[in-house]
Amino acid sequence: MNKHFYTSSTILSQAPFTRTELSRIRSLLLPTPTEEFVPPPHTARNPHGEPIEAAVLIPLMNVDNRPHILFEVRSSGLRSHAGESKSTYESPPLTSSFPGGKSDPTDSSLISTALREAKEELSLSPTNVEILGSMEPEYSLGNETRVWPIIGFIHSHTPTPNLEIPISHPLNLHPSPSEVSQILCIPLSVISAPNRHTIHHFRLNVHRPYYKIQIGDLTPQNDDLEIWGLSGWFLNNLAWRLRWWDRPSD
Repeated sequence: MNKHFYTSSTILSQAPFTRTELSRIRSLLLPTPTEEFVPPPHTARNPHGEPIEAAVLIPLMNVDNRPHILFEVRSSGLRSHAGESKSTYESPPLTSSFPGGKSDPTDSSLISTALREAKEELSLSPTNVEILGSMEPEYSLGNETRVWPIIGFIHSHTPTPNLEIPISHPLNLHPSPSEVSQILCIPLSVISAPNRHTIHHFRLNVHRPYYKIQIGDLTPQNDDLEIWGLSGWFLNNLAWRLRWWDRPSD
């Protein structure tokens, strides 16, 4: 196994993602922003003008017959979330994030942005990703970018419609050393465990509570590693949509 790729040894009973479950997930998400999609007017500005569009991929996958979510830990020189510059990072503790970044003129859509970044950062082939849908975008700190979360399922082969998906996945991803220090493949059951959840407020807004998730014990290098900030907000929003856990009260 790649030395930068870590999975949790914690085992809790939970069924893998199946074709039926992926169909349910697709039905609960927003349509994907394809080539014909025209982004709506911005609701925020920054001192330099309108924000730049960006996208992240939230990768779902099966490993050892269980549902997992793929994260990355940014290299020390890139401690920001994808789509957020180093100067606007939310400061320690160290956070895990999703692959992604700013849209490039060569990208045909925001989906292309997310897939291109995932390939550059993790060597993840776009042909192995089945796009399931999207969610509402969120602005980065300082409103430099508007980040669109794209949800996809990672197959071990090119997806075939109506074909049942495999229950395991070969862990053959490779991080870009300049951008990613670790790849984390964490069981959904572990992320969902209430004892890992602490109520936090997104952008310090008391009307936007969500759960910050402690995962430092899952890696040998980062005891203070957490899922929070923009990635944590997107993960919680996905969990609420898919009914993995409930929203915290205000």
